[in-house]
Amino acid sequence: MKKVLFILALVSLSYANAQKGTYLVSGNLSFFSTNNNQEGFSDQINFGISPKVGYQFSDNWTVGVETGLFSQKWTNETFFENKNTGTAVGGFVRYSKPLTETFSLFADFGLGYTHRNESLSDVDVNTTTRYDGFYGQFQPLLFLKVKNNFGINFGLGGISFNSINNRASNNTENTFSFNFGQAFTVGVQKNF
Repeated sequence: MKKVLFILALVSLSYANAQKGTYLVSGNLSFFSTNNNQEGFSDQINFGISPKVGYQFSDNWTVGVETGLFSQKWTNETFFENKNTGTAVGGFVRYSKPLTETFSLFADFGLGYTHRNESLSDVDVNTTTRYDGFYGQFQPLLFLKVKNNFGINFGLGGISFNSINNRASNNTENTFSFNFGQAFTVGVQKNF
């Protein structure tokens, strides 16, 4: 039994060493749409993309840049249209721990700047509000290696903090989220 564990440990370490000095490209894509024809209810379309680029400088550590773009739109035929668009840019640190040649666990910690535009249009009003702020997030994930250092990431939530300031009114909104087990994400990753 000890020999089997020793061999598994060597395989895991050789896999980790094969990743040192590589570049990482990964990202997530999201889309959500609701079409509701009941009077008084709105249709909704959400879209988001969050690419990352990093450098794995040691067997277990990666640093890099992350970005995010999102768009949300609510419409109601008789009343209004509300649009939110936003961007985020920041840095991340990742700690990876190979379990086998196929599976790895890793945790991402990211910090960065975020910006959002919110526009509201209805019969009488057409306004745009701008927001600026920062975010911090922690997310553990499972990596499944498919082939040639290409794989799929699976996440089950995480912890995040956002602080965003309304430019016009100078009001600040702080949001803390702890959603382990309540969110499911799937992303792709490739090491070069």
